[in-house]
Amino acid sequence: MRLFVSAIALCLCACGAAPPPKAPPPKPKYRTLAPTASPSPTHPPEVRFAILSDRAVPDVSDIENRIGKMGGVADVGETGTGLEIALAGVVCEFNPVERPADVPKAILPAELIAQGLSDEEGKALDATKKAHQLVCKGEEGLPPRNLPPEAELAAGALAELMDGWIGDLYSGRYWPRADWKASRKANKRYEHGRSIRVVTERYDDNRYWIGTRGMKTFGRPDIELFPVADARVEAMQTQLLVMADLLIDETGVGPGSIISLGPVDALLIERSAYAGSLPAATSGVGRDTPGPSTARLAIVDPEAPIGDLGRQEAFIRKLAVR
Repeated sequence: MRLFVSAIALCLCACGAAPPPKAPPPKPKYRTLAPTASPSPTHPPEVRFAILSDRAVPDVSDIENRIGKMGGVADVGETGTGLEIALAGVVCEFNPVERPADVPKAILPAELIAQGLSDEEGKALDATKKAHQLVCKGEEGLPPRNLPPEAELAAGALAELMDGWIGDLYSGRYWPRADWKASRKANKRYEHGRSIRVVTERYDDNRYWIGTRGMKTFGRPDIELFPVADARVEAMQTQLLVMADLLIDETGVGPGSIISLGPVDALLIERSAYAGSLPAATSGVGRDTPGPSTARLAIVDPEAPIGDLGRQEAFIRKLAVR
């Protein structure tokens, strides 16, 4: 049989048959601003909450009992400056700190709306004078997504006992009490919308900047997308949250990294470098959004020249329907 196939092949060649067509060369990837993948700075996963309240710190036994009623198990002990709270694979330290400067002010309605706070709750939060910080870290080998739910147990118990408010210092969000309780009741385990916040900022008549905050909780860079047309903002907010959650499982993420989203590839580059390639109106977008980051990376089309707004908007349309 092999000889027969070989004979046919020789005959085809001798008879002048055309060789099989070659596959077209792959499209070039535009990597001017990120020629090679370069990991962004990282740090071990960590949760930081602020508890704002003027009440005294509750007793150790009260905290343990409250966490138990919320479905958790905790061992709480006093330290020289505050408390240590041991949970399932997680250890938290709770200490008094200077009151954060970014607490929403009741006299600024825009801040209340962005946080979901009512005017009444905003006034009560603004009136607080004292703050404590809860810093939670996972034991070695703990999956990153297991850290936030345990930290939330401790934060929720402390906030209830102290009649206070919870501020996520990495996402920059201050939680309305009702929203916090409703979210935890609906899903007591990991929920990416509680740890990762998507912030939106309008910068002209119909274009927006969208970016994440809170990825520092997982030791990962925040990601940003712009310019986004008005009609696609809601869809891309959802997509950005999904993409951010995917990055939690990736290591070595940085400028030059490619994220595969089904049939669509996305290139990550430094957001400052990308903004510098666009019209001046976009260069400062998202600069003052709350929440610290290990790095801020823009999502762009790997097959289009950097700074080509038309190609970038077409790329965003593909992301919206992937």
